[in-house]
This record gives sequence, structure tokens and C-alpha cells, in this order.
Amino acid sequence: MGCLEQVFVHDCFGHPIYFETYSGHAPMGVYTLSLMKKIEQHLEGIEPTTFVTRVLVMDGANNSVETLRALASQSRYHYITTLDDNQWSERRIRFENAQERYRWGKATLYNGEIELEDSKEKGYLVVVRTVRIEWDYGKRTVLLTSLPMETVGPSLVVKGYFSRWPQQELSFRNLKGFASLHRVAGYGKQLIENPTVREKQQQLEEKLKVLRHQLKEPLNALTKETTTLTRLIDKERVLRSISCIENGERIMEPSDMEALQTCTREIEKVHRGMKAIEKKHEKAFKSLYRYEAQWMRLQGKEVVYKVDVELDQIMTYFRVSLSNICAYFLKEFL
Repeated sequence: MGCLEQVFVHDCFGHPIYFETYSGHAPMGVYTLSLMKKIEQHLEGIEPTTFVTRVLVMDGANNSVETLRALASQSRYHYITTLDDNQWSERRIRFENAQERYRWGKATLYNGEIELEDSKEKGYLVVVRTVRIEWDYGKRTVLLTSLPMETVGPSLVVKGYFSRWPQQELSFRNLKGFASLHRVAGYGKQLIENPTVREKQQQLEEKLKVLRHQLKEPLNALTKETTTLTRLIDKERVLRSISCIENGERIMEPSDMEALQTCTREIEKVHRGMKAIEKKHEKAFKSLYRYEAQWMRLQGKEVVYKVDVELDQIMTYFRVSLSNICAYFLKEFL
């Protein structure tokens, strides 16, 4: 809903060791590395030489080129994530090694490299290692990783990614079922202004005003055509109403049928005329309709609910602790 996100970091055994609550959207491409630094700062109190060296296993929501570039700019953390189906293209593949079988499943693996373009910086390309998985039952999965080919084989990369479900997400689902970990505390208590939406609305209003001034003559022509079209549609409706339908066929007097057909041809002629007017200024009309749709979408979003981040983090900490205590009790005493 764009109002809150809870971001959890698990260890390799599925234990949530760190979490943060965000009032609004939490872009992982921005916060991934900062989360790791915060975890290291907390661990320094336990042992001065402790630092994070694990591979970050992330789902497809974190595979933007911006995130991959941020992770590639440092040497501390490696990553494994998936590639969206719409980003896969044979033309982007640089090379692929000889195929090999997956050691822990029924699939054939292809180790290679792919070129990806940063959507926020046109023309900026990055080269990323890929592991293409062709499952025996016909499905395809493509993984991206920064792990070097010479050190970590493709089977271990695939195993590292799919171990995420039983070792992390399964235990997280159990926490949600037992302690309602996904329930938000402190949401919906107070309404606040959303200055970002206000600013976007004003920008769109200015753009619409400029476009409407540029398209003043074509818009007047469309208004005239629309008036003619409205009159013809009313006339067509009257002619249709005096007819009757039997066995899927329209039955009416020959003179009325001819008038209906003439009216239909005139309506189609007006439609073609309106399309011709828009085609002469195609780019401007597309921008006009797009800005109008964006302006309409932002209506009613000028005010949003404020989230009590501190309250939610306190309650989440309590729920996780309660789950751990109950799990310990079940294991040791029952």
C-alpha cells in the first residue's frame, strides 16, 4: 500500500537477526549495504573483530542494476539473486560454458555472462555472471551472482539460492502464523500531508497547461467533431430503438435500415477525422493523455497515514522474542 515496509535480515539458519521498519517504501537498492554496516556495528559490541562475510541471498525485488552496481563497487559482500523473465534475452548473452547437471536436483546448468543496462543511466552497461537453469520439467530460471566462476561452481550457486526458502522464508512464515509478525502496529493513527504528491500534481498541472495551449486549435477541432458525433449517436440510438431483433437479425423498414446504415457510416467518418487530427500532433496528444492519467491517479493521495515506526519496532521485537522463547520451551520441555 506504499505505507509501510518491514525489512528483515536473517542468518543462514533462518534466525531474524536484524530488522527495520520504514514509513513508506524502502528501496533495497539504497538500503542493502547500509543494513550490513549497521549489523556489523552491533556485532562489534560482541567481538571487536567480527564482521559480515556472508553471501547476500535476495529475491527478485532486489535485482535492479542500481543494486548490482552498488554491490559490485565493494569487495566485502557477494550476492545471489534472480533475473526477471523480461530482462532475459539471448542477444544480451556474452558467452555460456558447457552444460553440466545440477548436483542436488533434476536440471541442467549453463554458466555464463550477461550484459545489463541501467535504466536510470541510459547506455551504462554492467557485466554480470549468470547461471541459467533449465529444469527437466520445462521451466527456466536465471540467477545472477558476483561469486567468481573459478571459486564457486554453478551447482553451489543454485543450492545457495534455493536454500533460502527452507532456511529463511519458511521460519519467517511460521513467525507470521504464530505471533502475527506481519501485522503493523501504530498504523492509521494520524494523517499527515504528502508534499511529494503535492509537488508532482503541480508539475503535472503546469505541463498540462502548456500542452493545452500548444494544442488549442486541434482541441477546438476535436470539440466540433465531438459535437457532431454526439448528434449522430443520438440519431443512431433512435433508429436502433424502432427496430426489433429476431433470431439474431435486425428487422426494420427498408427506409429506416438505409438511414441507420448511413448514420453508422457518418459516425465512422467522424471517428476517422478525429484520429487524423490526433495523428498530426501524435506526440503532443500522447503526452497530454499520459499526464492527465498521472494527474488523476494522484488524486486523493495528498494526505497519507503516518506510521509510528518506534511502536512497530518495539512490538515486532516483542513478537520475535516471544516466538523464540516458545520455540525453546517446546524443544526443551515438551
